[in-house]
Formats: sequence, C-alpha cells, structure tokens
Amino acid sequence: IVYWLSEKMRAAFKTGRQLGDVAEPNQGLITADNDRFLRQWWEVSEGRTGLGCRSRVEASESHQRWFPYNKGGDFRRWYGNQEYVVNWEHDGDEIRAFGTEDGGRARSRPQNVDYYFKPTISWSDISSGAPSFRRFPWGFIHGNKGNSVFGSPLLLDRLLGVMNAPCATMILEALTPTMTASVGDVAKTPIPDSSAELSTSTIESLVAVAQTDWDTYEISWGFERNPLVALRR
Repeated sequence: IVYWLSEKMRAAFKTGRQLGDVAEPNQGLITADNDRFLRQWWEVSEGRTGLGCRSRVEASESHQRWFPYNKGGDFRRWYGNQEYVVNWEHDGDEIRAFGTEDGGRARSRPQNVDYYFKPTISWSDISSGAPSFRRFPWGFIHGNKGNSVFGSPLLLDRLLGVMNAPCATMILEALTPTMTASVGDVAKTPIPDSSAELSTSTIESLVAVAQTDWDTYEISWGFERNPLVALRR
C-alpha cells in the first residue's frame, strides 16, 4: 500500500496508459557465462569489432566477432554505460550452442533476437538508487541486465524524458520497492497522454551533453583527448 503517493500521483494510474501498451519493453541476451562471452571493448581487436550494425543480417554479413553489448551498469541518465562487447559471430552460433557440447541443453538464452541492434532506451535491472534511463543508438545487443524499451525514435525520445522525470521516479519507487526494476515493473508505469505532444528539443540537448561527458572518459570509444589538455590549446 503506497499511502504516501499524492492524490494526483494515484490518479496517474487511472488516466495514463501503461508504458507496456505504448512501447515494447523486453529482456535480451543471457549468455550464461559472461566471463567467456563478454569483453570490454578495448580488450579485443578493433578489426574484429562491428560498430553501428542495424540488423542481425548486417552483423552476420560483416563477419565480425564482437558487437556492442548493453550490460546495464551504474546510475547514469540520458547516455553512456557503453563499455562491453559480446561474441555474436555468425549470429551467435557459439553462444547458442553453449551447454550442448556434451549433449546437454543450451544454457544461454538469446531472447527477443529480432530487437537486437535496434535503437532503444534502457535502464539497469539492479540499482542502489533511482532507476536511470538512457539512449542507446543502433548497433547494440541488449542483455538481461540492460533491459530496454523499443519503439519509434520520436516515441523513445519522449519516453526518455518522461521516465527520467521526478514524477516517474516516484512512481517507480512505488512499483519497485526493492533494488530491482524489472521489465514487468517498468512496463506498468503510467504514461500521460500529454507526452505525445512533448517537445524533444530539450531531451536532445540533455542526451548531447551526456554523450559529450561520456566521451571525455577514456573508456568511451568516442574519446579523442583529455578535456584538460583540450583547454590548454
């Protein structure tokens, strides 16, 4: 019983449509052995890494081995947490076969594969603080800890603004009293009809600022030079 929600906040559940009715939230790839199948992007050959693929077909035809993987990560809004790659060579043949080598059942779970590589907004499954939502562009495979919402680019931008707003944070605190924000919980978040008229210009600015900030770290593949060095030029 969330007695502490205001009357207007409770009314949102009656007047708003659930996020799961306006977009498509789902879980992604479970490798069953991250130590075997995941690497941080700087640990593998740049020549064997496929960035920016827009479909499983394009990824397979690229003959690359490593592809960006959305693993979740720390609290970060708008953009970032792009550090990992996954072995998805030949449309994930090695992962799909994991566990069957000795006649057993497959241990991995490549879920919702038709959504792989599509743009998304995502949040971390487990967080010690409030859930934080961020944009992921084309080219990522989402995992079971980097839960994701799919839809048109305009819809995703508007949902990104709604889900990072303080009111959505309060609603999620009511829906997810534990440290886990599951796909099912987030799918129940009420989305106001007025969000269809939400301007995305501010959201684009926030994403751009967050991306610029992310690219100042050497763990970003968009890093060019240390910002302190840039200031001296």
